[in-house]
Amino acid sequence: MSDRAGTAVENHRIAELIRRFREIGETSMRDLPLYNAALEVEALGFRQMDGHWVGVLITPWFMNLLRLPEEPVAMDLAAIGRKRTIALPSGERDLIQGGDEMIGAYESLSLHSPMFAFQSQHAARQEAERRLIDLLQASQESSPQENGRLRADDELPKMSRRAFLRGTASEV
Repeated sequence: MSDRAGTAVENHRIAELIRRFREIGETSMRDLPLYNAALEVEALGFRQMDGHWVGVLITPWFMNLLRLPEEPVAMDLAAIGRKRTIALPSGERDLIQGGDEMIGAYESLSLHSPMFAFQSQHAARQEAERRLIDLLQASQESSPQENGRLRADDELPKMSRRAFLRGTASEV
């Protein structure tokens, strides 16, 4: 099985994740103003770490680092939205607990949302690959703006609710 970009999807959990988010996109997100139709759902760089699959999920509405248990775990509705500190090779990060009735519990770290900064899947993929390297490599003392990239814990420019829903970054 492969994802739309043609890369191999060897694990059933990652294939299930892609299928589910494609379904969510088609049924719930496509008509919302934060949906970037130039993009599609793609899973990048998923690897096993401490009993979980960790990688980046690109969708037309967000790009997140996801931490997905190797086997499905029922989601705890009371835990949804809570922060959980996870040790990554780059340092500790606060991930948000989430879940889906089809794929079960997972944790996520938002890397981009909405996705209007990306005009193509290729551009989104390049950013996802850079962010994944930054997060999964051992931390080094460096500037947050090194090579023009933000780290996962750097603040992004503030955006008003109106600008977010319209998909424009010019309103604050």
